[in-house]
Amino acid sequence: MLAKARELLEPKPDKTLLNLYCGYGLFSHFLAPGYKQVLEIDGEGPAIRSAIFNKKFNPASKKALFLAL
Repeated sequence: MLAKARELLEPKPDKTLLNLYCGYGLFSHFLAPGYKQVLEIDGEGPAIRSAIFNKKFNPASKKALFLAL
């Protein structure tokens, strides 16, 4: 599923990915290396906290910014 998402989105290193309802960041962490920046938004504070925690296990996700609404 992750590989198919990357294939369909065709990441570009000069583009920004906006991921709404990102949850704990599964797609964001996987796709981050292919983008200049990744912005994740979710309405759940616990999900965003989990996504931020997961950044330490995904060094390529340093370009990702997670926000809760």
